[in-house]
Amino acid sequence: MLSKEAFDFIKNNLDQDIRSLALKSHRFDKKTMAFLLTQIKVRQKIQHKLPTFHNNPQLLFPSELSSEQCSAEKVAEYKSSLFSGRSFIDLSGGLGVDSLFFSKKFDNVTLCEWNSDFHSVLVHNLKTLGVENIELFSGDGLKYLNSSVEDFDLIYLDPDRRHDGKREYDFESCEPNVLENLELLLSKSKRVLIKSSPMLDISLGIKQLKYVSKVWVISLKNECKEILFLLEKDKTESIRIKAVELSTEDEIEGDWEGDFRKSIFHSAKKYLYDPWVSIRKGNLQREICEKFNLLPSSASGLLTSDEKIEGFPGRVFQVLESFPIMSKEFKIRKINRANFITRLNHLDANTLHQQLKVKAGGEDFFILDSKIKCLIHTKKC
Repeated sequence: MLSKEAFDFIKNNLDQDIRSLALKSHRFDKKTMAFLLTQIKVRQKIQHKLPTFHNNPQLLFPSELSSEQCSAEKVAEYKSSLFSGRSFIDLSGGLGVDSLFFSKKFDNVTLCEWNSDFHSVLVHNLKTLGVENIELFSGDGLKYLNSSVEDFDLIYLDPDRRHDGKREYDFESCEPNVLENLELLLSKSKRVLIKSSPMLDISLGIKQLKYVSKVWVISLKNECKEILFLLEKDKTESIRIKAVELSTEDEIEGDWEGDFRKSIFHSAKKYLYDPWVSIRKGNLQREICEKFNLLPSSASGLLTSDEKIEGFPGRVFQVLESFPIMSKEFKIRKINRANFITRLNHLDANTLHQQLKVKAGGEDFFILDSKIKCLIHTKKC
């Protein structure tokens, strides 16, 4: 797609400031220059998210947005480990990261992309990587699926969550609208895997998608990356949900039971436990409480115990003291920096930093207890 001179330009300017580089005079035309600057800008950001792409200077990106919306390679690798078979179809296109990993688990992969510029980049990248079992289709993936006589072992769909430049979270606002195409999807495969925003309400997703048999909530370094819904038309068992933290390989699984916040909360004991975000998002605190003999606490919805638990999937805090939510308490203790945890409360961390005149950071963690309206001073164990 690009000349050797263009690839050399990218390679030689990876450490340059994009704005300064754009103002300089170059041999390339305006359109080519814009594309090259996009390549440099993306490569400056993706070292950890997309190491395969970062380490291969011949791979290209159709847009900056494509690298932001795609799955991290570590997440894509985990997803692909869940399934295998003969045929797989990805209706989402984009950068094709998920399909690259699924191509290692399925004999034949079909990758659909309606945008011609994106399609051209996919052709180049697959050729560069030497991937031979991915067939590209340029056009609407749903139309391809509707006209196909083939049944697939797994259909994968990651709806576009950008609309008029805004991020969307619900399925109705994404493109394509999966809710309008559930019957088509399930007529072409017994299993449909749908990726959603980590901001989506899982209860709503289960209700709208109708045929959900299993849900995965995936986090990496305690940041929720995505939620996966597996649809099976003939499912008979209860809905299972699994929380996964990829940095530690912690996995917690249970039946979907709804909102943990309706539990009876207890005052903080000697230790407070903050499960990984994927566990909280998946409302799997009950399973954690049973496994580690913990109690749900009124201290921002964390868990608590008088015992220090080893191997807990999340952060552990030792309780030091409690005091009123007043700035003078921090002055007395000469605490200038602090971290606040305020979940399930109307006060957020930023508000507390402003009201109490305490900067963010440091080793002290203060957890808001909504039951007795105080701050619990803790240290990470």
